[in-house]
Amino acid sequence: MLSGLCEILKIKLPMTSNNIRKRLQELVDRKHAAVSQKLFKTGPGEYGEGDIFLGIRADTLKIAQFLLSDPEDLIHKAVGWMLREIGKRHLPTEERFLKKHYQKMPRTMLRYAIEKFPEPRRKQYLKGKV
Repeated sequence: MLSGLCEILKIKLPMTSNNIRKRLQELVDRKHAAVSQKLFKTGPGEYGEGDIFLGIRADTLKIAQFLLSDPEDLIHKAVGWMLREIGKRHLPTEERFLKKHYQKMPRTMLRYAIEKFPEPRRKQYLKGKV
């Protein structure tokens, strides 16, 4: 599992803390970090006070594919939520991912991902007839 994570983040093996820190610093996007800091209300007295963002962008679909076989139910929910959020922004991208993976996705992940779909479309996915 760690080798897959290293591949996604392009971290050289062995995965040491120094290699991880170095790679994260290479991915920093200060402009995106500044936007995130405001969005997540990290100022004094705000709910995210003290949180620090590096502005690192992730390939959400690669991460979702990587986590398809994760045994944890909370991960299934989180990945389903990520996919649903992708669909809110660009439904064809979510559908393309789902068509490829829905038959082997954990049921909870699939249900979260298709939660906002019209009922007939949701039923197609749940019955395996897409």
